[in-house]
Amino acid sequence: MNISFENKVALVTGAGSGMGLVTAKAFAEAGAMVALADVNENAVRSAAEKLVATGHKAIGIRCNVADEPEVTAMITQTVSTFGRLDAAFNNAGIQSPAVETADASGEEFERVNGINLRGVWNCMKYELRQMREQGSGAIVNNSSIGGLIGIPGRAIYHATKFGVSRRTSLLPFSGFAAPPQASSSATPSLSMADIPHDEYDHSAYKC
Repeated sequence: MNISFENKVALVTGAGSGMGLVTAKAFAEAGAMVALADVNENAVRSAAEKLVATGHKAIGIRCNVADEPEVTAMITQTVSTFGRLDAAFNNAGIQSPAVETADASGEEFERVNGINLRGVWNCMKYELRQMREQGSGAIVNNSSIGGLIGIPGRAIYHATKFGVSRRTSLLPFSGFAAPPQASSSATPSLSMADIPHDEYDHSAYKC
């Protein structure tokens, strides 16, 4: 099935590689103007430049989704460049090292939670403000099958992904019903996508 995104504006986080990059390319090939965002500035700017070189409209933005002011700036740059925001794929995220909960550090919990859960919340907050103002828009939050089932040693990661799925499902109770501001979450399983353990780099999700 071919879906046209002609004259639409899409934002993809974690777009420097993996599922984010593939999604950004798909949006562009379907006619959308695309804002690619990633904490890895070199990767995301290179990806955007390649899309532009092949005739698409795209920009690369460095953004750490755990930082609310950076997310605000990301949305502002997207709208100032393309005029609106029609679709968002909140994909940026990281994995955590396999460790028993009793041995996990508070710092690691805060790091993974800040990117995987707070990062999605930050993005949704400002995406929804723009979509509410223009009267339409759609959001997909990339969760994980890890938000539905668990494997040993991954409690921190699984907790954040469960939170993403639940936060998305509760959006109608936050004052935003289905259209004009619609949202859903994706729960991919295992993938070969890059997902860093020891630093917030590019992203995508697996179990």
